[in-house]
Amino acid sequence: MTWLGQAQGWRAAYLLAGGIFVLALALAARSLPSLVGDPSANARRELAAFANRQVWLVMGVGAIGFGGFIAVYAYLADVTTHVTGLAATAVPAVLAVTGLGMTVGNLLGGRAADRNGVRAMLGGLTALALAMLAFAGLSGNAVGLFSAGFAVGFAAMYVGPAIQARLIDASGDAPLLGASMNHSAFNVGNTLGAVLGGQVIAAGFGYRAPALVGVVLALGGLALALISVQLERRQVVESRAVVPDVRCPQPAPC
Repeated sequence: MTWLGQAQGWRAAYLLAGGIFVLALALAARSLPSLVGDPSANARRELAAFANRQVWLVMGVGAIGFGGFIAVYAYLADVTTHVTGLAATAVPAVLAVTGLGMTVGNLLGGRAADRNGVRAMLGGLTALALAMLAFAGLSGNAVGLFSAGFAVGFAAMYVGPAIQARLIDASGDAPLLGASMNHSAFNVGNTLGAVLGGQVIAAGFGYRAPALVGVVLALGGLALALISVQLERRQVVESRAVVPDVRCPQPAPC
């Protein structure tokens, strides 16, 4: 898309993207099975999930933590040409390598989330912060740019499945809401990362500065994730405390 936009103008890239969506819609209509919906589902039940503070915490993890990735990705082309000193024709290659990292990260992140969602979420956010710190330090040369770009893309998508699964679980009887709000949170992150990254560039801190903003955002998402996990563990302990011990009938002493 980037190459086409450079060669034929941005309108050509958008037209091709639209064509791909039309093709995807046709393939989906042809191949996806027809399933019966849940007759008990309704808007009131779905919206009730917003009363759960875990839902808000996990959405915050996605919005703030993922915003760190966008702080880097939105200005990747500028880093390529102004910091690394490569030609504009190298931008598609940098984006492709970053996208390859995203693909591999998503595949492995899904498997990791199936094994241990909490570990995948906390480990992924930590790796994302470290990858963006490396990006800020290594993007001055081509090898560092491509390597760190791959690492940032990998870490960002590695954590995605764990966040989505946790948000769906937190939504309880409203899994559709949880799945949709995950993408909404990531879109908030898109805006947050791009805006904050642009602000530090406009303030004169250079094109590497958005990566440092990304580190702060990733650590902010990690902090919210830790709060979410701690709250969950506390709720588990409290629920066990109120369950009577069937081995010790009351009021007989044990």
